Amino acid sequence: MTLEYAKRILEHPKFGDSHCIAARERLEREPECERLRALVIGKTITCGACGGDDAGCDCCEGGLVVITPELAESWDLDILKDVAAEVQFHAQ
Repeated sequence: MTLEYAKRILEHPKFGDSHCIAARERLEREPECERLRALVIGKTITCGACGGDDAGCDCCEGGLVVITPELAESWDLDILKDVAAEVQFHAQ
């Protein structure tokens, strides 16, 4: 769920509605998402599509992907945590 969509749902909340609950949770997680996005944007990670093999992969170049703001924006908190852990692992 995008941040904009979550905000739009919560303009007219309905008590107990699963969409409203998910939207509220999305907004609560946003500060942590923003912190992690700032850490990973511009970093390089192994391509998830080909696993770094680069065997004709259309998603990467040489098995690596540079994290763009658009790519980081498309990830939820769980993915951002995994990517941040991978970035920190490669930095060591």
